[in-house]
This record gives sequence, C-alpha cells and structure tokens, in this order.
Amino acid sequence: MTLDTQSVDRAQHYGPTDDTGATGTRNRQRNGRRPNGPRAVRRAIPRNSWDRAPSFFAKQEWEGRVTAIRKDEFDARLRNLTGGGRHVATIELEEIGAEERERLSVGSMFHWVMGYERSPGGTRSYVSRIVFLNPPRLTRRDLERGQRWADRLRAKWNLD
Repeated sequence: MTLDTQSVDRAQHYGPTDDTGATGTRNRQRNGRRPNGPRAVRRAIPRNSWDRAPSFFAKQEWEGRVTAIRKDEFDARLRNLTGGGRHVATIELEEIGAEERERLSVGSMFHWVMGYERSPGGTRSYVSRIVFLNPPRLTRRDLERGQRWADRLRAKWNLD
C-alpha cells in the first residue's frame, strides 16, 4: 500500500482540558500544562487508488504495414519508431483484439506499442497493443482531381 505524506490530527476533545476551560490541541501549553484529553496523533494516510490515474511507459514502438495474412498470423513490414531501423515480422492474430481484426487487410497500416502499464492500484503489467489506423476517406472531389491528373499524364505521354 502506498502511503501519502499528508498527516491528520485526530485530537478531538469533548470537554475542558485545563483550568481555563480551553479545548483542542492549540491550547495545550496554556498555564504550562498539557491538556488531559487525547494527544494529537500524526499518521500517514493510505493513498486511495482512485487518486491515481493509470499510466503507461512505452519501451518500444513500431509502425507497420500488413503484407500477408494467414489463418493464425500475418506478416508485416515494421519501422522502429524508438531506435530506427526496418524489420519484417510475423505476428500472431492473438496479439490483436476483435475490433482490430475487422480492420486487418493486406496493405493496412498499424501502430504497435510495447511497454509497462501501471494500474491505479499500483500493479505493473507488461502490455503489447496493436491499433490499426483508419485510412483517410476519399471524397468525390479527391477522385475527380486524381482522374484529371491521370488524364494529363496520359495526354503528356501520348498514351491514348
């Protein structure tokens, strides 16, 4: 259990504590005497788990593109975002969730992060997450612009 550095005064006096009738811990030295009631107790308060948000520390990050899909695995070209370099990997389908499997197709892009996640209660777990990126949606204007560009190239190179 994590302890916070705050402390609490638990001194509650229910009646007079000295000859003057003063109560509470602030008046304990009045007339040179300590009060007869309970002393102030300072103790650490356990930090509540809802005080902390979950955190994540990424050890390795990759950006990938799917090159082939098989029954239980898929192949991908990876670019290391942490240390640089390019790699080819075979990744099991168990690594991705059901929602992400719907987006799995040859050519789809994904982001793969591996690292440590700390829960609000303080438990540390190793986590590997693959999230497929949503491709940009093409509009009718984008398609028309692409068609005009292709027509200009065909005319320039006399491909008609």
